[in-house]
Amino acid sequence: MKKDFKIQRSITFYEKSGETLIGERILLEEDFPLLELKRMFETSEKDPLLYEQYNINKEMANRIANMIDFSFDFDKYEYFFETFNVDVDLEIGNGVRSKDH
Repeated sequence: MKKDFKIQRSITFYEKSGETLIGERILLEEDFPLLELKRMFETSEKDPLLYEQYNINKEMANRIANMIDFSFDFDKYEYFFETFNVDVDLEIGNGVRSKDH
């Protein structure tokens, strides 16, 4: 039986002093259409669906924070935009998940 997948995008945040994943904020397509994301991250033709990992700088963080309820703390964490496939039947929501939950 073939599984169906959907694209899930998120902001992931890692500790600054290492590579430990602290958590992620799931992004909804309604909040961040693909064309808007492509403009924000200045993507190349080689990555049409944004599967590469993109660093989020403070300027981008300000734009993102104006669109969703999320606070960035660049003194503690490094932030990235990531895209991955998830099972279409999996309900993820749009909340913040930490590595311990």
